[in-house]
This record gives sequence, structure tokens and C-alpha cells, in this order.
Amino acid sequence: MKKIKMILWILAVLFVLLVVYQNQGFFLTKQHIIVNLYFATYRTPEMLIAIFFLFCFLIGLLISYFINFSEKIRSKKAIKRLSVTLDSHLKKISELKNELESVTGIPSDNGTENAI
Repeated sequence: MKKIKMILWILAVLFVLLVVYQNQGFFLTKQHIIVNLYFATYRTPEMLIAIFFLFCFLIGLLISYFINFSEKIRSKKAIKRLSVTLDSHLKKISELKNELESVTGIPSDNGTENAI
């Protein structure tokens, strides 16, 4: 699986490089952007279009990072909550086994402790 993933990443990077190479004239053109917000207008200085593409790409990376970061925090909280629940259930199982042993006098070891 790692080899397939690596091959796909290499193909994606090569595809991006091919698109940039074939469109060098477009990416090396200088242009400015005008942002009109009805109450204010902003005009960027002339820059290469490639820099605008790079800026948009980096903004997208940051947005996806923060979305994934919040998901990771939620997952860690859920795992912690489920681990506490699991520990309480295992403790209850142990108590019930001890109670069963004391009532019947027969040790009950059916392998449930080793299953987890």
C-alpha cells in the first residue's frame, strides 16, 4: 500500500509540474487583483500569477489543516471517553466473576479477560 501511495504522489506532482511547464507564459504574466467590497476597494500590486496560485494553495492547506486538527481533537476525546467506559465495564466484569466464584465455589475462567 505504501508503494502505491508513493507512486500516486509522484504522479500527482509530475502532473502539476507538467501543467506549470506547459503554461509558463500564463504563470509568468504579471497582473494585479482588484477586490471590491462595496464599501472599500483594494488593488494588489502587480505580481506573478504563479504567486497568486501559490498563495491560494497555501491558504487551502491551512484551512484543511485546521479542519483536520479539530477532527483529531474530537477523536481523541471520544477515544478517551470510550477507554474510560471500557475500563469500567472490565472492572464490573471482574466483580461479577468474583461474585460468581464466591456463590458457586467454582473458578470461572473462560478466557474473556484475554480477549481484550
